[in-house]
Amino acid sequence: MSYLFGSPFRARFFTFLFRNDGKLFETKEMALKLRESLQRVQKELHLLRRLGIVKEKAIFVNEEGGEKQYSLKRKSGKRKKVYFLDHAFPFFSDLSILVNKTLPKEQTFLVERLQPLGKIRLLITSGIFHGAKKGGERCDLLIVGDDLKKHRTEEIMSKIENSIGQEIAYTVMSSEEFLYRHDIYDKFIRDILDYPHDKLINKLNI
Repeated sequence: MSYLFGSPFRARFFTFLFRNDGKLFETKEMALKLRESLQRVQKELHLLRRLGIVKEKAIFVNEEGGEKQYSLKRKSGKRKKVYFLDHAFPFFSDLSILVNKTLPKEQTFLVERLQPLGKIRLLITSGIFHGAKKGGERCDLLIVGDDLKKHRTEEIMSKIENSIGQEIAYTVMSSEEFLYRHDIYDKFIRDILDYPHDKLINKLNI
């Protein structure tokens, strides 16, 4: 993937864009989420605009209430430039398929990165790892284990999010809690297991 796109950053940038297809982003917001310099993101956006993969539009952005609202007409807010994927690009579908084909490698990456947490007995990917446009609706990553070093979870997950270019809705619980909730048909657990998912680790034989 990095060889094809020219650099690890460009591969990560493509993953970020296609994982967030349909969203509008300001340059500073992209740099923050990717943890890269503003100059590097601007340079990449300039190239992708020239190629026709990304579009730029000046719109009004209202950030009142903690959630951004966009409008082409001035109602309130500031006029800012935002960027988004151009579905009219001739090879858009091919690029989307190519980015999504990185899933097997991504699964190995997740298992390796999460091992320092301790004895993981069940690791399930769902949500954004299976085509959902955004995380948080149910759960993207369920981590179940015993004697897990929960104080390291935030640090490790932050690095994973930075690598794949998207926020991940994750849940950590003990084996005892998971088995109890599984046995009583807990809605949260059923929502994960009843929708597309993969068990990367399954020592509980679920």
